[in-house]
Amino acid sequence: MTMMERIEKMRVSDDALDLAFRKARTYNTWLPKPVPEELLRQLYDTLKWGPTSANISPARFSDKPLVVRVPKDRRVQLRVACRKRDKRRQSGRPGQ
Repeated sequence: MTMMERIEKMRVSDDALDLAFRKARTYNTWLPKPVPEELLRQLYDTLKWGPTSANISPARFSDKPLVVRVPKDRRVQLRVACRKRDKRRQSGRPGQ
């Protein structure tokens, strides 16, 4: 196999490039509905293979990832504990 054939074989589809780069967005608001436990586990299993800030891949996480679910009656206390710049973000989360 020639070098060009190898490169062509590794080519990423335009749909994948769109999803990862061209049309990717960062969201900072959430829908007011719970996230199923199974989806959180699937997300964790996928993200652990992504690059890290120090280019250490795969990322090293605890075997029991930490996901904090804050009960409605404790969210006000959480918001008060947040630094001032983060309070705006906390206020926009579901259940507030």
